[in-house]
Amino acid sequence: MTSSTTYIRTPDQYEILSLHEALERFPQFNADIEEYDSPNVIYLKGDYAIDGTWDAALDSYLDGDCFLLIEGNLLHNDNTRFNLWVTGDIYADVLGLDETLQCKGTVHVKNYAYLFADDHEVNRNGPTLTLNTPYVFSWYYSVSGLTLSNDTLVFLLSEWDYSHQS
Repeated sequence: MTSSTTYIRTPDQYEILSLHEALERFPQFNADIEEYDSPNVIYLKGDYAIDGTWDAALDSYLDGDCFLLIEGNLLHNDNTRFNLWVTGDIYADVLGLDETLQCKGTVHVKNYAYLFADDHEVNRNGPTLTLNTPYVFSWYYSVSGLTLSNDTLVFLLSEWDYSHQS
């Protein structure tokens, strides 16, 4: 992250887009519009840092599914309820991944990244991205969409056939 990282403090410092508008302006991202009930997309341009206070600050401001689209880099300091779309790189100490995370740069995670499904009935699809981290922990998620370095150690708990093919 550069020294020009901007820290957002209030919800009025960004633009709100519809999902349709966001996908028109940024066709490199994808989402099934039918899957969401009128989601909001918070759009930011530049390098930003977010933490858990974002969720608390925006709970009364936005309802339902919410995407955070950053045209730039992101320093991610805490879990968030936002579905993240980042055109640049993501930096974090620890990061939970899921199928909604879209990063067109590289995701750099200092300690470990994890994918955690709520149940063990079926494997879920993980995100498709480039991940630079020493460890990945996956609980019933596919890791086939992750581009990892040869030094990354993957801990995989999954359905038997998948875990022995990966």
